[in-house]
Formats: sequence, structure tokens, C-alpha cells
Amino acid sequence: MLGRLVLLGAAAAAAVGLVHATELQKDYPACPVNHSPKYYCCMTTPESGVIYMRYNRPSGKDKNGNDLPFVKYYEEGWNKARQINLPNAKYKPDTPEYKYDEPEKTCRVMAIVRDGAITEEVQCTFNGANSKLNTSWTEESRDPTVFFTSVTNPRNNNATFPVGATCTELGGELTPAVRAKCPGGAWVPKYRVTTYGEWPLVLIYTLYALVFVLIGLWLVVRKMNSARQLPVAVLVTDLEGGSKKLLDERGGPETPAAKPSHAASIAMRQSEVNLRQSVEDIKQTGYTSSTFANVVFVYMSIMTFALNAIVIVLICDNTGKFETKKYQGIFDTFNELINVFIAMWVICAVWFGTVVSFKEKLFNFYRTPDTLATCEYVHMFKPETTEVLLADRSGVSQFVARVEKMLFPKAQTGYEETVQVQFASDGSRFIEFQHLRFTYDDNEQRFVPGSVVLPEHFDQILSDANGLTTEEHRRRLDIVGRNAIEVEMPTFYRSIVNEFFSFFYIYQLMCYYVWFFTNYSYVAALNTVVIVVAAAVNIFQKRHMMYSVVTMTHYQCDVLVKRDGTWITVSSTDVAPGDLVKVQENWELPCDLVIVKGSTVCDESMLTGESMPVQKFPIPDDSSDAYVAEGSGKKYTLFSGTKTLSSGRNEEILAVAQSTGAHTSRGQLVQAILYPVPVRFKYDEHLKVVVVFLFILGFIAAYLAMKFLMEGAGLSNTNFGFVYGMFMFSAVLSPLLPVVITVGQVNAAKRLTGQGVFCLNPQRITLCGKVRVFCFDKTGTITKQGLDYRGCVPVAAGAQPTFTDEFNDMTSSSLSQVMKYALASCHAVGSLNGELVGNEVEVKMFKSTQWKLIEIEGKKPVVQSADGSDELEFVKRFEFDHHRMSMSVVMRHAATGKIYVFCKGSYEKMQQVSNADSVPADYKMKAESLAKDGCYVLGIAVKEVAPMGEEAMNAFLADRDAVETDLSLLGLIMFRNELKDDSRDAILTLKKGDIRTVMITGDNAMTGCYIARASGMVSDEARVILGDMVADPELGQTLVWKDVDSYQTHSLEDIQQAVYGSDDIELAVTGKAFDYLVKMDLIKSLLLNIRIFSRMTPQGKVDCVKLHMDTGAVTGMCGDGGNDCGALRIAHVGVALSEAEASVVSPFTSKTKSLNSIVDLVLEGRGALATSFGNVKFLIMYGLVGIGLRFTMYYNSVFVGEWGFIYCDGVILVGLSYAITRSRPLKTMGTQRPTSSLVGPTTVVSLVGQTVIHELFLYAGMHHLMTQPWYCPFTPDNIDLTKWWLLQDSSLSSSLWFFVCYQQMCSAITCSLGSKFRRMVFRNYFLMFYYSLVFAILTWVYVGEPTRFSDWFRVGSSTNVMGLPDIPLPKTFRVELFLITLANTATVIFFEWFVILGPVRTFFRNRCHKDSLTLKM
Repeated sequence: MLGRLVLLGAAAAAAVGLVHATELQKDYPACPVNHSPKYYCCMTTPESGVIYMRYNRPSGKDKNGNDLPFVKYYEEGWNKARQINLPNAKYKPDTPEYKYDEPEKTCRVMAIVRDGAITEEVQCTFNGANSKLNTSWTEESRDPTVFFTSVTNPRNNNATFPVGATCTELGGELTPAVRAKCPGGAWVPKYRVTTYGEWPLVLIYTLYALVFVLIGLWLVVRKMNSARQLPVAVLVTDLEGGSKKLLDERGGPETPAAKPSHAASIAMRQSEVNLRQSVEDIKQTGYTSSTFANVVFVYMSIMTFALNAIVIVLICDNTGKFETKKYQGIFDTFNELINVFIAMWVICAVWFGTVVSFKEKLFNFYRTPDTLATCEYVHMFKPETTEVLLADRSGVSQFVARVEKMLFPKAQTGYEETVQVQFASDGSRFIEFQHLRFTYDDNEQRFVPGSVVLPEHFDQILSDANGLTTEEHRRRLDIVGRNAIEVEMPTFYRSIVNEFFSFFYIYQLMCYYVWFFTNYSYVAALNTVVIVVAAAVNIFQKRHMMYSVVTMTHYQCDVLVKRDGTWITVSSTDVAPGDLVKVQENWELPCDLVIVKGSTVCDESMLTGESMPVQKFPIPDDSSDAYVAEGSGKKYTLFSGTKTLSSGRNEEILAVAQSTGAHTSRGQLVQAILYPVPVRFKYDEHLKVVVVFLFILGFIAAYLAMKFLMEGAGLSNTNFGFVYGMFMFSAVLSPLLPVVITVGQVNAAKRLTGQGVFCLNPQRITLCGKVRVFCFDKTGTITKQGLDYRGCVPVAAGAQPTFTDEFNDMTSSSLSQVMKYALASCHAVGSLNGELVGNEVEVKMFKSTQWKLIEIEGKKPVVQSADGSDELEFVKRFEFDHHRMSMSVVMRHAATGKIYVFCKGSYEKMQQVSNADSVPADYKMKAESLAKDGCYVLGIAVKEVAPMGEEAMNAFLADRDAVETDLSLLGLIMFRNELKDDSRDAILTLKKGDIRTVMITGDNAMTGCYIARASGMVSDEARVILGDMVADPELGQTLVWKDVDSYQTHSLEDIQQAVYGSDDIELAVTGKAFDYLVKMDLIKSLLLNIRIFSRMTPQGKVDCVKLHMDTGAVTGMCGDGGNDCGALRIAHVGVALSEAEASVVSPFTSKTKSLNSIVDLVLEGRGALATSFGNVKFLIMYGLVGIGLRFTMYYNSVFVGEWGFIYCDGVILVGLSYAITRSRPLKTMGTQRPTSSLVGPTTVVSLVGQTVIHELFLYAGMHHLMTQPWYCPFTPDNIDLTKWWLLQDSSLSSSLWFFVCYQQMCSAITCSLGSKFRRMVFRNYFLMFYYSLVFAILTWVYVGEPTRFSDWFRVGSSTNVMGLPDIPLPKTFRVELFLITLANTATVIFFEWFVILGPVRTFFRNRCHKDSLTLKM
């Protein structure tokens, strides 16, 4: 960085060291001052006069008698058509056009002195508009080689001595002594403020002094009040007898006894334990409001906004808005106004910066610190850990972290909010934080999250399912709050404040105040509009996201609950945990409930994305197992936000409310959306360094700029140099920097939307370009949603049972009747309006038998054969149990009365529960073979039981273990999960793009291996070795590695050696093996060699993704938004292939549900990162080129015209910045990723190289100008810096503007080069069109013939710009300078293409670049 600064300084010094502002025109032979000028003093009154100059057209001959080189240029230049500029027009005047070498058709300014005052008018020797006819000029006035003008003549108009004045010759040189001989008695303007003691100013002083006085008084009062608020220690010796000491104790008579809140209750659910642990580290600080402080705060806020009004008044004063006949303005614009503006600018910058710095603490500053026991407000701070998402080998991110830690040692990252204390119906104090209710606990002397301890075992839930009393309901509602997630849409005012209260907006505001102050209004207004539009887009995006959350949470309905033994209708917000609820049909559930009576069918697509309705059952009445809502109890649970469907059975369904409000499944989803884990991107960390560097560079450049102007000869009111120094600073550190980044992300998000990928967090798009590892769920992601029933492989009974051939037709007469019975009955399928509902796998299995399910109200359901000749009645159904890995049914044959027990589950489980003599010897090999063939394999078994009476049957059914033992294996049933049509191409594309693809699935390993091979994730030649935990009689569970094809086993040591020595070995692990490797700390050495993670739980998926992230690899996760929501949320790049509400936790959602969305996302991410990077580079280059421009301007006391700057800052900067964002990504994926390092060698060399080339060419171009034989430098003559337009009409300023414009435009092209991630720059049609248009206009304006349009830009080719005695820029020179700019453009583009992006970079990359993370594709 220091090297770059030195190089830039050297280049800038080379550019500006062209002409000293103090160099006299005498050093240039062509200047008219070297050709016998004469100076006169024309006295208009006895005390005052005006200096007039008489210039001769430059002429001369060399020693050979030939005209000197400049003579022909001045003859041609003096004889060009021109106009008198009177009254002084800003651009082109409306006076007659004349030629100076035609005495009979010429014009001049005639000054007439009357009563000491001078009046001027245009007189011509011919009739013309806006002029008077006068043919009686002296011969000297008609001489085309002589030119008269005066120091008061604004544009060097042709003039004569004033009529009525006495003119005397002063000599041939205008020295200070000569000037003193002509006293200039000038008109003294009047201003409203002269002493700074005027009453309006005194009032302002008083009002702002009062701010500090009131704040000082408040500090004293605050300290005194704080000293009186002593903490009160509460010692509780008897928890049972204490009054409201602990939350759990306040649960009422039906709530178990209290436990300390930091320890889990024996009966407390794990979810509540996790909740308590998650809030232990929240810092709570109490505050109490003060009327006096509120008055001070309101007053300070008003005075803060009033500062803007004062600055605006100063701006208006400088632009003449307060000029009247009596007063020229408020402040003396020549001596005082700039000083007042500088002072106010600094005050505003410090004041606003302070407010923004402490905006989170400002409200609490105006409150008195108080104990939590008595406070009115509580400041809650929940710390969060952050992570640098990209491995940064440069160490810059780590350096930034260390510097921030050093500068802000007490700073913590987290979520903070100040909430108001409220009172429950029983008088207890509570607060709402992150939509959870915290109640004050006297024992802990802090606010703790409310929770009601409910029964956790099935039998306890049933015994307590009698509804609540009114008193108990009130108590529980006081503890956990209303059954609502109180997410409110922020007001527009709040959204605006949150958006604009940041440092960069303050910086932009202060920059634009300076621009408006100098009347640089057009560009300031344009940039203001751009910033406001970009901010509006940000606000809209945030409000749109919030609207979707508010829509999700604002739901209210009527609920039937049992209170005091009576069914009543209440609002859903009034439901409390433990309420007995009557479930309705076609009802969106308002809370999480567990069914205690009846069954229903539920649409859970909102949570899981699964379109197939799910059947829900009552909890078993004969079990004391623990109820786990997200585990084994899922089939009994109705989740908030899901919807019950109409069954047509008119069955009473009762359920007990388990979780309400933010504790529900929907509430946790909302929490995940509203309070995501804070993250830190490498790109952002580097951007901080770049901004600091640009700040330092801008400060140095601004200081030098002010120094040049304040020390420049011929200038007055030099304090105005501060304004131009700020112009320099804002050119280096562009206020548009955050805007172009935002616009680029928005454009990328729009393109993704067009491809069916919706982005909730556009900041993550660029991160997609750095993905190294992409993890995929299997079912519904790589494969099609759901399974197709393939068939069964029955077991032929005998002394040595064997497998028969596979059956694909379940109606075949060769298939045993018992197998048909099993397939028709062993399921949990139900019916809804005549349609089968339930688990999709079971529905397809049942449909394959062509049997019918008949459900009649009041009767047990039956299954009936297609012809109605055979029928089985459901006696008992044991639902699928995750721990057992099986489900079973007890059926009664209608005709014979036989009792059958059919049991279905994982093939491993069926082997365990079946008699050994019914299991074929090759059972496991056959099952694994089918699984490797892509099948989802289940085993099915049967047991025939003799008919029995009702009492015996009840006793038999009471013991599920007895029911599901002593079974005979019937066979294997298979379901096929087919690949999506585009999955293989997408995965191969990602692998080709140097992205490692990984499968994380809940399915079995063999199916995973098959899908991995079929999808191209694993090559056909690769050996897959599976790690699984196997029961060992002596050692217990041991890790065994087995080749899935040859069944050869390997030790862990063999595996560790093999994966590093061979590319044809892929590893797979089961969930149990994964947990073992994590526990033994062995996972890190194998993680990046494991391709398939099978039998993974939702938490296991999260842990797996986290481990990949910990390696330093940017990790993506793609799933269907159901049980992988946690992994989608935690991953660097989460993509949900789902339309479910749960998918909104993922930054990206693909409505097409295609893996091509991942390819599109990565391509767009790489393109967006390269584009964002290029745009930041363009802004930096624009600033660095601007340094050369402004140094040359200020050092030589010339200014580019107003419209010239408008063209630079408005047309070029804003337009081309936007055009760069229109770059589209490549359609094909390469093996490299774009750099994300803004301080990497490639970036630094590119910026330094381009800057040096530009400055060298700038030096060459301006040197070429200054060595022209006709060149005469512009030398200011006591010009007020506030009148910058008097410094803009020179050949140097117009040539400098033209040259730098090409350099800035060229930077946009070089920053858009690079076809590895973006389409070629020529394919960015908007950029090429816009560049061509800007290029054509610039060339026409400078090189073409002068026009009114070119006069706007003060191009020196026009006589309206270059007044006599100077001459316009010759066309030959303008063409030569144009050719130099083309050479400049070609050189920089070649440098960027050949060195930065081409062979040179490739050479050094191959020699020096080392991948910190070696991955097997």
C-alpha cells in the first residue's frame, strides 16, 4: 500500500510539475505581453480610475526574415468570427457576430462616464441585434492588429477608451507600482452581518449554547439520580414459600415445583432448556425516563436538524439568493462567508458523526440508570459471534479485526434493543425482547424468559388433557405472553432513519453541501437523486422482506377451548400452553398442538415443502414414552402455520396446546429470519482497508490542493481553497462507492429473478462467486420429489429360505396372498374426500395392489380387494417410530377371522425382529445390492395369531414389543428415487468449475452411493468405501470401513493413507459414523475426502455444513427447505428448491426446483463479484485520475468549466458506473474464481499500472500543448476564488478536461475487461452503446467546429471562450491531442489485457499461487 502511494505521488507530481502558476507569460514568445503592449489609466472620477490595456497582435521574424512560427496562428486566430459578450452571458452571447479584420463590419464595447459612473453598451459599424450603430470610430480602433480591453472587462471584449474619462499612459509593463498609480475607488457593497453581534446571530449562539448547558445539567442530574439507585439484593431461603420468586413457581397448582432458572427442570422440555441457555449471556441494563431529559432530547434533536437549515442558508447566501437592492447578502462573500461556511461545515460533520456513532445509545443517555427491579426500560444486549467467511491468506481481514479490537476494546457484536417494562395482570413486571416474554425474577434479580413446564410423557399429557381454569390460564398467559408474534411493519419514518443514519450518508451529505455551496448544483442534484434512489431501493427491499414476515405472522382466528370445564370460543391470541383445543377442519393452526383424541390430515407444505398431506394421529394411550415434537412425536403434532384438511368423517379432534407465540415452529422460523447470525465477508473487510487508504490519500491530496490554491499567484479569497480541497477529497473517496455496489447487487438479483431464483439477501450474491464446496440434499434436490414404487422380492420359505424373482406387478397371481395382504394393509394411509393421503411412499405402495381403503364413521377402517372378494379389518395400527425404525398393523381377516401382524421398516430392523430361520443367508447382500441400484429398500414381515377374545386382544395389543417379535420375513419392498433430468449435467458443470460437490442425506448410504454415481458426483471408476458403526460383542459399537462393491473391510489407518495417495477412492459415512468421527476429533482429517454423508439428522446436516465452513471453504447448501432449513440458514450460500414458507430462512429460493439454479447462481455470483470488483476499481481509478486533473488545475490556477465537470461526474462517472453493472455473467463455468481481495497483488498492480500510464500520457499531452509555438499560459489577475468561472476559459483547462475524460472513460472499459467470469465487454451492449455515445459527443465537442453546445463546456476552440488577445485552439492541435488520447486508451487496455488478465498474470499465478485448500473434485 505504501508503495502504491509513493508511485501515485510520483505520477501526480510528474503531471502537475508542468507550469508554475508564478511563471510569467514573458517566458512564452507568443504571448501578447511580449509584443509592446501599452497600459493606460482612465480616470472616471478624480479619485478612481480603470486600467486599460492596448495589445498588439503577436508578430515577428526570425534571423532569416521569415515569420516566427506563432505568427500565422495569431493572424488566423485574431481574424476568426467572434461576438461581444455584453451583458456577460454565462455561455454564448446574443450579440452580433463580427470579424476583427473587417473594420467596416466590427463591434466593440463603448464605455460612457456620467457623474462618475460607467455605463457600457455594444456598438457596431453595422446594424445588428442588441447593439447600436456607430461608424465614427478612430482609425486606431479600426486597426485589426490592435486590441483594447480593461481589467474590468469580464471576457476581454473589444473596447475603446471610455467617453468622458481622462486616459493617461502608464507604460509598457503592468507592475504593482504601476497599478498603484491608477487608484481604483470601488463600490463598497453592504451586507446584513458586519460585526457578528447582530441579534439573529446572538439568538443562534444562545440557542446552541443552551444545548450544551442543558446537556451539562442533565449529566449532573443523571449522576445524582444514579447514585440514589442502589441495587437491592433479594435473598430467598424458602423457594416454596417465596412469593413470585421464580417463573416456574408461578405456573399455578398444575405446574411442577420450581427449579432455579439456570438449571433445567426434570420435567422441562429440551426446547425450554435450550431457550434458557441461549439467553444466559444477555446483558440487561435498567433505565428510567425523566421529563427533564425528554425535554433536553427533543430540544437537541430540533437543534440538530436546524444545523442543516443554517448550512442551507449559507449556500443560498453564496449563490445570491438573499441579494436585495440594499444588501448584497447576509455575509461578506469576499472575506467572511467562506470562513463561516468552513466553521459550520466542520461543526455539522462532527455533530452528525457523533449522533450517528452513538445512535444506539442516545435514547438511553437521556434516561437515568436504574435497577432492574424498579426500572421503566431495559436495554438488552445479546452478543453474537461473527465469522470471516473467506479464508484470507493475505492476513488483511485478521489485521482489520486486530485494529478494530485495539480501537474499540469493549466493542461487541450482537443484537441490542431497549424495551419498555410492562405489567401483567398479577402485577408482575415483564418485557418483550425478540418477540419472547421475559419476566422479572426477584431471585435472580434479572428478567428471565417465561416458560410453562408441561407434562412430557404420553400418559401424563393424556391425564392432564382436561383444559385449564380461568385463573390458571391467566397465570400462564402472564408467563409466556399472548399467542402471537408481534412483528410490526416499521413506519416509513423509521425505515428512512435506519437507512440514512450511517457514516457514509453523513459523508455524502457533507460532500454535497460543499458542491451546492460552490453552485455545482447540477451534479450535486444528480448525485443526490442517485443516492436517494439507491437508498429507496434498499428501503423497499428491506420493507418487502419485512412485509412477507409480517404477513406470515399476523394471523388471528377463533378457537374452541375448554375453560373451567366448558367449551368457549376465544381468539387465537388468547390460547395458552396446556389449553385443550377442539381442532377444526380446513383450519390454519394458530399454535403447536399435540393430538389427544381423533386423527386428521394435515398440509405441512408451508414448513416442509412436501405437497403430499400428512396423516396425524392421537398420542398412544398405553405408553409412558417421552413426547418429542420434532422427533418421535412428529406424527402426533400439529405445527403452527400448517393447515388441517377436511376428511369428511365428522370426527371430534382434540389437542393440547404445547407452544404458543415465538415458541412455536412458525415462531422459531420468524426468529431465524429476523435475527440472522451476523457475518463478516472478506470482501467487506478489504473494503474497509481500501476506504481508509483512500481517506488518507484523499486527505493528502486535498491538503496539497488547498496549498496550491492558497499560494497561487493572481488569486484572492484563498480560504475558498478549502472548498476545492473537499472537491479533491470527494473525487478520491467517491460518495457513490456504496451506491454502485448496491446497484450491482440489485441488477444481479433481477437477473436471478428472471431465471427463477429469488434472492432475499443480495449481499450474498457476490459470495456465490467464491463457493468451493456445495452440499446437496438428495431426495427432492438431486432426485425427483417422492419415490416411485418399484416392486418386491419375496422370500420363499423353507429349510433354507431364499429370495424369489422380483415382482413388479402386485396383482400377479404368482405373488403370494400373504404378501398382497401385507402390501395392502401395512401402512398409515388415510382418505380425504375420496383421495388417498399420507406418506407418499405408502400411498404408492398401496395403489400398486389396486385394493381399496374404506373408512366409515363409527367403524374400523378396512381394505378390500379390487373385486371385493377379500377384506381385512384394521384392529390396531402402531405408527412408525424413529427409534424402532418400524411400523406395524394388526389385521383381522373378514372371512376367516384370522389375525395377522404385519411389520414394515428398515431392512436392518426387519432382520432383527424376524426369526433367523426365515431370513435368507444373502439377505443383507441382496438388500445392499438393491440399495446400490438406487432403491429405497424396506423389509416386511408377518406373524399369524390365532383368533382371540376382546380382553385377550387388548392385553396382546398393550405390549408393542410382543406384537413385533417372532415374525417371519416376507421379503423386501423397493422404491425408486429417480434423478432429475438436469441433475447430472448441473453437478458435472459444478465439478468442472472447481467446486466440490457433496451429498448430505437422511437416506441410507447405499442409495446415496447409487445417486452419487448416477449424478456424476462420484465417477464410475471410483471405489466407494463406507464408514459405519457396527455392533461388536466385545468392543461395543466400532467404526468399520467397507468397500460397497467388494465388501472388503479396511482399518482407519488404511483409509487415512489411501485418501491421500489415490484419486479413485471416495468415502461415505453414516450419521453414526459421522458422530463418532466428530467425537473422536478425527473428522477434520477426513472431511474433505468424504463425498456422501448418509442417515444424517437435521442437526447432523447443520454440523456437517459448519465443519466444511471451518475449513475456510466458502460452502453452499442446497435442499428442499424442509428438514434442512438449519443447514440452509447456516451455510454461506443457502439455496432452497421450494416454495414453502420455511424456505425463506435461505438467502436464495429457486422456484424452478432445478439444480441448474445452482449453476446459474454460481455463474451470476462469479460475474457479480467480478463486476462489483470492477466497479470499485473504476471508482478508485476515477479518483486517481481525478488527482492528476485537479493537481494540474490547481497548480496552474485554471479550472475546468462547470459543464465539463458535469460531464465527468454526471455523464461519465454515474453513467458508466451503472453501465458496468449491466455486465452479464458467462454462460459457461471455468475452473477459476474471481479474486475477492481488494488489496491483492493483481488489484494493486492493475491500479498502479493504469495510474502510471495515465499520468505519463497526461504529462505527454499537456507537455505537447505547452510546447506549441502559439501557446500562452493563462495567468490570473487578482481573481476571487469564489468566482471560479473566471478561471475556466483557457487552452490548458479545456485540453486537460478533454484528455482526462478519455482516461476516465478508458478506465470503465479496462474495469469491464475479463471474459473468464463475465461476457466480453463487447457483449455488454448498454456499456458499449453508452461509451460510444459519450465518446462521440466528447470528440465532437473538442475536435469539431465550435458551437453553442461546445461553448457550454468552455472548449478553447471557440472565440466565445478564448477572447482576444488569446487565440482559440488550432484544429490541428486538437486532432493531435485526440490521437494521443487514443494511444493512451490503447496502451492501458493492452496493459490490463496482457499483464493483469493475460499471459503475464498466468505466468506469475502458475509460479507463485498456491491453493490453501486442496479439494478433490
